[in-house]
Amino acid sequence: MSKDKIKIDVDLLLDNDVDLSFLNKVSRIDSLYVYETIHDILDSKSHKVMCEKLSEFYRELSHNIKVDTGLRVGDIWRINNGSI
Repeated sequence: MSKDKIKIDVDLLLDNDVDLSFLNKVSRIDSLYVYETIHDILDSKSHKVMCEKLSEFYRELSHNIKVDTGLRVGDIWRINNGSI
C-alpha cells in the first residue's frame, strides 16, 4: 500500500486567512538530542568540521520538519509571519 502525498498551496491558505496555528505544535524534536548534538558540534576539532556538522544538523532538522508536517520550513515561516 502506498502513501498518497498531499500538495499544500501555502499561498492559497494565506490568502484565505486559514488558521494554521496548529502547525506550531505538529513537529516536535527531542530537546536533549538537540542539546547533545549542539554540544558535539561545538566540540569539533576544527572550524571546518564544526561548520560541516552544523550544516548536516540543519539539513536533518529541515528534513524532519518536512516529514512531520508535510511543509517546508520556509512555508511554515511564511504562515507564521502571515506574509507571502
